[in-house]
Amino acid sequence: MSRQKNKNITIPPREKNPIVIDTSYLDSRLRFNFKFLQDKDKDFNIRKCSKKYYVSLMERLKVYSDYAEEQLENILKKPERDSTRYHKIDWEEDNVIRSTFGLPPLSANVDPDRRARQLSAGSQRGRFQFFLYRNTIFVVWLDPDHKLYPGKRR
Repeated sequence: MSRQKNKNITIPPREKNPIVIDTSYLDSRLRFNFKFLQDKDKDFNIRKCSKKYYVSLMERLKVYSDYAEEQLENILKKPERDSTRYHKIDWEEDNVIRSTFGLPPLSANVDPDRRARQLSAGSQRGRFQFFLYRNTIFVVWLDPDHKLYPGKRR
């Protein structure tokens, strides 16, 4: 089979036996979505985050993207905390500076505040807050200075 030319682009011939990569495991892994990121919030403004925080956050997101939702939820059942600092956000707690994400329910079954969670953005590098729905972490706030829980390290 000869190569076809289309203007200045060379299109290689199709391979007889293309390499097939099994990506089915990705269906159960966590995904990240930033559609609801409140990037200009006075307490969680992303423009005020340091380069170190972003580097640490990206390294952590890479690790978390290999988790399945069940693995993450199982952390909540452990009596000891692990390095993820994963927990549900209790909006009723006295030392929480907010009482809600301020997002409307996405549907009758999906209320972001009832699914609110927090994870570590890396060693000594703050947290990020989100809600979890169908293997997707919808990031709402970046919190490098632990502002959601001031004075309390989780």
